[in-house]
Amino acid sequence: MPQKVTKLVLIFVLIFNVSQLWSQSTPSKVGSTDDNYGINYNNGPAIDRAPNGQIICIWATKANHNNAVLWSSYDELFGIWNTPLVLGTGTPDRTTPALIADDNSHFHATWSDNYRLMYAQYDGIDWSTPIKVNKDTLNSNKSSIVIGSDGKIWVAWSTYRENDDVNEWLFVSHSSDNGATWSDPDTLAKDMHPGIISTYFCIPHLAAGPNGKIGVAYREKDTNVSALYQLYFQEYNGADWSAPELITTLSDSIDCYQASIAYDSKGRLHSAFYTDEVDWPSLDMGQIYYTWKDEGGSWSDPVAITAEPTGKADYPAIAIGPNDALYVVYLQNSYVSGSPLLQVFAVSSADRGVSWSDTVRISDGTVNMALRSASIGKHPRPAGVGGSSFEGGADLLWIQPDASEPDGNAICYGRIPWVETTKITNDKSKSLPTTYQLDQNYPNPFNSVTAIRLQLKDPGHVRLKVYNIRGEEVATIVDKNMLAGSYSIRFDASKLPAAIYYYQLSVNDFSTTRKMIVLK
Repeated sequence: MPQKVTKLVLIFVLIFNVSQLWSQSTPSKVGSTDDNYGINYNNGPAIDRAPNGQIICIWATKANHNNAVLWSSYDELFGIWNTPLVLGTGTPDRTTPALIADDNSHFHATWSDNYRLMYAQYDGIDWSTPIKVNKDTLNSNKSSIVIGSDGKIWVAWSTYRENDDVNEWLFVSHSSDNGATWSDPDTLAKDMHPGIISTYFCIPHLAAGPNGKIGVAYREKDTNVSALYQLYFQEYNGADWSAPELITTLSDSIDCYQASIAYDSKGRLHSAFYTDEVDWPSLDMGQIYYTWKDEGGSWSDPVAITAEPTGKADYPAIAIGPNDALYVVYLQNSYVSGSPLLQVFAVSSADRGVSWSDTVRISDGTVNMALRSASIGKHPRPAGVGGSSFEGGADLLWIQPDASEPDGNAICYGRIPWVETTKITNDKSKSLPTTYQLDQNYPNPFNSVTAIRLQLKDPGHVRLKVYNIRGEEVATIVDKNMLAGSYSIRFDASKLPAAIYYYQLSVNDFSTTRKMIVLK
């Protein structure tokens, strides 16, 4: 079903602000929907960009469009979005479509139709006839899809309340023949793991790693840890799935939600998640957290990568570019003209999660967003790769109310611009540092945030601490095992009074100290 070009859809305009760390794109309208769940959660992207430059997005509608699944592509020649067309029919409630592009510039989509998981493929000209993936009779929903490094197509989904009308199960299936047939599903969660009491609302997040590895993250309740939701991960090694492992627990009294995951080029796993903004016991409630899994199989201590004053940052989605820069998009209450507006925000990391950028708002800030997470494409591209006029970055799709649309909600497109990376040589390359080194922080003096660069010639337990002029410790910036390499570390001193401070690096047998000045 080829698309027809229409000039009624707005041309998106990119606006660049050179004073910002990154620029911000003005959102463009792709289409409309009467379903504010038309994109839904951050488990599977609703947008992606192929190597040949084609960009496609997918979303769902409800009664006004006969519960249709719609798709659109961007016409780079005319600079407009093509007229949305129907891909298939969907479930009246929570169709949750997902989409991904492969290396051959084909697109693969899944969605729920009458609670049966459907799959179709776009070959650059037309979509294939949708086929059913799941072979069971349970209600299927909340799907995620990836393409493995070996070319296999993987789909994960949970059931929409299985037969006891209480719990949900988590299934994974794959296709080795380009989507023609699907394997019997592997059951990763089925009512009970040892100590795990419920998989209700289990939303899977898939990621593809090297050597055919596939990872899936999801949330469950574990009585061994707490009665609240925690985050779990399982990995397929080419033959078997690993046992469930706990990604992180911040406290026995804190819920953790929606772990979005991605592998980098070295096979390291990166994850972003959010905490419950209602029961958080501190001022830093409801933030986006980041953690990563090293080659030894250990998850790092989670760190907050947002510091939102309203404490209601949620539903993050993470993607990694071919240069290993990290992109995270999420929703957050933003106060514009005194009114709380739920907006789309993003942060990025140019050094594989060592430090993070300041928050940037992506949505236009003029209307309150629907309570749906922004979707991020799995394939951020540099400028000119993925469209001759494409200026690089990660593609985003979200839903926001729009009275000018016949269905009440606009499907909006935006972009996190391309992030240039800082080289972190923490592998056995020729560019590994030959000495330990602690550089002068920059800027210095500073009044809020500064960057501290250091070099490690060998792996070891790194401690980077800050002391006042009386020798009293006032902050711990780093206290963990780190690989050899060069790092740039962000230090937020906004809670410290104006004064002279000393920061000290200790690793293995090396120790050195430098001075910094905080101004107010």
